[in-house]
Amino acid sequence: MADNVTTDENGVPTPKPTSKVAAGALTGVALTVFVAVLGAIDVNLLAFLGGWAPVALVGIGALATALGAYIKRPTGIQ
Repeated sequence: MADNVTTDENGVPTPKPTSKVAAGALTGVALTVFVAVLGAIDVNLLAFLGGWAPVALVGIGALATALGAYIKRPTGIQ
């Protein structure tokens, strides 16, 4: 089987991402938009971080994506 094929929890090839991937992506996007809106409301939201503010913004999105995927229960497991 090719390395770039998405598989489900049983190892069967599937054309769409698993629910864990979708949950992680959705959580990451939602929290990134939320932080961006807060940043638009209060420009000095992350000013205390100085030059590290962009790194913090990326980290917030990455952490949300990882946690969203980790928390989501895989399909097919009771």
